[in-house]
Amino acid sequence: MSFLQNVASDALAITPGPDALLKPVGAIRCGDVAGDMTIITPKGTVVTFQNVQVGETINCPATHVTASTATGLVGYIP
Repeated sequence: MSFLQNVASDALAITPGPDALLKPVGAIRCGDVAGDMTIITPKGTVVTFQNVQVGETINCPATHVTASTATGLVGYIP
């Protein structure tokens, strides 16, 4: 097993909204301001993560980030 197996291949800045992300992400990091974040998973499940802290990474795949009071979001592309 390679030690690089769980390393992201790329990253993208996320602006919440109704449109799909440019690429699906495997995790999302909060960079600036803590808050709530609502995502849609690849299976279509809508999930709201409450009180996401600055520096916290949510390890859940997402195709959309529909709403967020957390800011500075960065998605990690698997």
